[in-house]
Amino acid sequence: MLSARNFRKTIRLSHANVLKSYKYPIMELRPQSERIFYASYAGERFVLLSHYTKKQSKTDTKQVEHAMTLLEGWFARKQESVLYLTFISFRYILFISKRYKRTVDIEMMNELYVLGELMEKPKTAYRLRQSMQVSLGRHRKTSFGVIYPLFERLEKEGYITLTIQDDDKRSTRLAAITKKGEARFFNLMHEPVPEGAHTDDIFQIKLDSMQHLPLSKQQDLLDQYMNEQVAIVDDCQAELEHLKKHEKKDHWYAMQKMQLRLKQAQVTQQWIQEFKAALKKNGGFQSND
Repeated sequence: MLSARNFRKTIRLSHANVLKSYKYPIMELRPQSERIFYASYAGERFVLLSHYTKKQSKTDTKQVEHAMTLLEGWFARKQESVLYLTFISFRYILFISKRYKRTVDIEMMNELYVLGELMEKPKTAYRLRQSMQVSLGRHRKTSFGVIYPLFERLEKEGYITLTIQDDDKRSTRLAAITKKGEARFFNLMHEPVPEGAHTDDIFQIKLDSMQHLPLSKQQDLLDQYMNEQVAIVDDCQAELEHLKKHEKKDHWYAMQKMQLRLKQAQVTQQWIQEFKAALKKNGGFQSND
């Protein structure tokens, strides 16, 4: 609400007048027979409201009421603009938080992959880069600009050791996991897979390293992956039902793509069931050697 404290008289001239006994503290400029209604807001800021030419000895009350209406309208618009700016600020904060979450997910994914690979044996950055591309797909290339800083951070935190190896052509750094790094690996493996753009990538990396977990934890991981596929199937079926209600050309093409995603999730569900059955039957991997 407007109050007298919001609006103050800031022009103290003979042709300026404060109108009293009205709802809001409104002011009037009086150059000759002209009348200009205005208000002062936030110190030295002014809101010009309306103007009329005075033809009577007294101020026209209808003109004052009209100025009051304009003042209320201005204040309402100002509140809306504040709300809009607040909304825009919230959208920006939400965007930044999502971007930060994606960054955290990628860092967690890369760290888990490196530690998981080093659980097998020491490896160079080149070998890790190659194996990660095989694991996530031939188009998923991780640059050395990501791997080398990660090496340095993991070494600083005591998760790996780096040994310089010299050959005839160049020097390479061989990474090996430490006991502290092994503990970190198991902690990451036990953490729930975060929902986001890299959910499936993180599942793939965990599946690559699940052999280091106890059999019960391997089953738990497969159950988590199954729940993810169930959610995908439910989403696809719901979207297909929605698209069927409106027969349009673009909807028909969207349905074909949705059918592909649905079948992929269903095939993955079948694979999980067969994998779990094999684990239960064999108790994990059994070597023929």
